[in-house]
Amino acid sequence: VLSFTDSDLSALAVAAGGGRLSVRLAPLRRLKHPLSVDFLIEKTAVQCRFVLVRCLGGLDYWRYGIEQLGAACRERGIPLAILPGDEHDDPRLAEHGTVPAAFAAELLAYFRAGGGAENMRRLLGRIEGRLESQSAPCLAPLPLPAFFAIGEGGEPLPWPDAIAALPAGRPLVPILLYRSGVAAGDTAMGEAIAAALARRDLAPLPLALTSLKDPAVTTALAALIAARKPALIVTTTAFSAREGAEFVLDGADCPILQAVPVGSPREAWDASPRGL
Repeated sequence: VLSFTDSDLSALAVAAGGGRLSVRLAPLRRLKHPLSVDFLIEKTAVQCRFVLVRCLGGLDYWRYGIEQLGAACRERGIPLAILPGDEHDDPRLAEHGTVPAAFAAELLAYFRAGGGAENMRRLLGRIEGRLESQSAPCLAPLPLPAFFAIGEGGEPLPWPDAIAALPAGRPLVPILLYRSGVAAGDTAMGEAIAAALARRDLAPLPLALTSLKDPAVTTALAALIAARKPALIVTTTAFSAREGAEFVLDGADCPILQAVPVGSPREAWDASPRGL
């Protein structure tokens, strides 16, 4: 499985543990040079029984890799599913895959239901069923809400209940996190921010969401802001930006801090002349 999205890979790593399939994971951001792509195809992909690519940004973000991988898998009869990495479909991706469009759509549904380890277990089960030609029905995707407060262990909580449980009289600080990361168990950053704010007598409220462009999210956020005005908002959704003149967070009329998740190890950016 290859993906630009760390939450895809971390959820799949958890899901693959103890399973029957041997799963090899690779981040696409490390496969930018054509030689690295050729090496991956020669040493790994052509030895696989199934290859899955989830390409954020469409064909042009990894054109050489998709074209070469598609040609190699087609030549050797290897099932290859190439899926979009976001909500925007790119029909050109499917042209290079070798599995039927209906099957690729089934796999994509597991990601679009919210991802997470449980949905990735179900996705691997669906792939295993196809490889083994099993007739037993596979588990359907388990949908996650588009917007929810985060309880212990990343469990979804309805935001009205979560607000009611906050300490009275303390300034509210929503912490906005991508749902995909929360579903994959990547909650350490949000937990650390919440703990730091709580030590300063604030009332942090970690919230998982699909996108600040999702109508279901903006409606719920507007209702939250109206119910209890935040003193501050911390958002980690760096690429979930405003569109047009109206922006849901403007209704809070408070400072908004953009926290940037880092996609590389500390040692790498600490040693880089470009820094973080």
